[in-house]
Amino acid sequence: QVISKIKHHYRKDRLRNLDGLSVIKKRVWFNVRKSNTENLIRIVVEGYTKEEVDKEVNLIKELIKND
Repeated sequence: QVISKIKHHYRKDRLRNLDGLSVIKKRVWFNVRKSNTENLIRIVVEGYTKEEVDKEVNLIKELIKND
């Protein structure tokens, strides 16, 4: 499962399991959750700079692609 893989990858960061999986890092944070109405996973990434967000998005994409 994709969310379990992401959770394992980020196990050393601060994690919350409310409404999916939230990962909180120093400068970037994101939430990953399964949609209740569609066959997809929703990912919301926020951070201090566009570059930091883009880097995290690309890392998450690679984790999902390799699943």
